[in-house]
Amino acid sequence: MNFATLPKIELHCHLDGSLRPETIIDIAKRDGIRLPSIDKDEIQRELIAPVECESLDEYLEKFAIPNFVMQSGENLRRITFELFEDAASENVKYMEVRFAPLLHTAGGLDVEEIIQSVLDGIRDAENQYEIKGNLILSCMRTMSADRALEVVEKGKKFLGLGVVAIDLCASEEEGFCGEFVEPIALAREMDTE
Repeated sequence: MNFATLPKIELHCHLDGSLRPETIIDIAKRDGIRLPSIDKDEIQRELIAPVECESLDEYLEKFAIPNFVMQSGENLRRITFELFEDAASENVKYMEVRFAPLLHTAGGLDVEEIIQSVLDGIRDAENQYEIKGNLILSCMRTMSADRALEVVEKGKKFLGLGVVAIDLCASEEEGFCGEFVEPIALAREMDTE
């Protein structure tokens, strides 16, 4: 049995953990973003978490460099398309991608523009390859509940258009769940509307 040729689904894929090193370098050069290196192999090493991570925080450090280049609609669309292109080449037929829109506002985009850019990248790939996809919008536990509410509220208009879920992500601290009852309850209400 050749697993490479079997049709597959991917239900837990982080957008900001799935960039091609070449794309990071290309965007950084074009947009004037300073990287620790412009050597593809060195960037690749910076993107891969150690086999034995000491903590979730150590793992999440690997998302820092990708987020530098994920601050425009054009870049988000390209990165998303390439992720789906790579997955299609591995015979993935369906993929749910998760990402935190609030991490991509440094370039001036609002949450709705960010979500739309990622959805556009998915649709571009669906039009070119035999793959389908949807989005999970992540709310950062390290940000306030009000910011999580913003993601839930602005993500509502994309329900049925590619957004299928909300989740909480980032470092876990004791008692964090209580802070996010309201945004998650609102998301649950939207699911029943």
